[in-house]
Amino acid sequence: MNLGADHSHQLEQLAAAAWPARQQQVMDGWLWREHGGYTKRANSAWLLDATDAAHPAALDRVEARYRALGLRPLFKLTEHTPQAVVQQLDARGYTCLDESLVMYRHWTQPATAHPAVQISPACSDAWLAATSRLLQLSDQGLQLASILQALPPSLYAWVTHGDEVIAVGLGVVQGDHIGFCDLITAPTHRRQGWARAIVDSLQAHAWQHGVRHGWLQVVADNQGARALYQQTGFHEGYRYVYRQAPQATQ
Repeated sequence: MNLGADHSHQLEQLAAAAWPARQQQVMDGWLWREHGGYTKRANSAWLLDATDAAHPAALDRVEARYRALGLRPLFKLTEHTPQAVVQQLDARGYTCLDESLVMYRHWTQPATAHPAVQISPACSDAWLAATSRLLQLSDQGLQLASILQALPPSLYAWVTHGDEVIAVGLGVVQGDHIGFCDLITAPTHRRQGWARAIVDSLQAHAWQHGVRHGWLQVVADNQGARALYQQTGFHEGYRYVYRQAPQATQ
């Protein structure tokens, strides 16, 4: 399943809303986003309208905005991005980072929720602490919290073993779509089916609220995660890559 440009653009809009930035502004066909450097998703420019986006002056303005904040300019390009944009960034010495897949699926019936998966519509301090620990965020936990506070209606899932949270997941509900984010299991409890249990449980819960479509993002070289999501019915919809500017010369 390869999604066309219009459907991919729709999912890109959902993805941007599902991971809000502290600041964002439309600039010459680009959605400029900034969140203090925490995550590439929230600190990159996303293509909205290709009409003027490849113009050198448009790229100059986006670059200048990032550099004024001490950030290296970063652009997010999908496989549908016009070649004129790619060529402009190539000419400026931009490198590629983290080729990733957006995987997508449609449901015709609810999944079966796993009894061990707990779900809440609110982000608790315990969920945030467990997610920060599993993601090894250290001092970036507050930045994650600021993103979570700005999310659309969401579902927070977790699994405990004894007194320890061993797996978490986030489902961002957007109309009839749900985006799955921060699906992570503690290393000592991987390959036990917890990621799938969380996806199924979130989908079963969201189904009751009219959700019929799901999407998620996964790094292309993470073969294990890709295989897991394919087993749950997800298929590759399209790919994207980040393009990062070279270090500024002194």
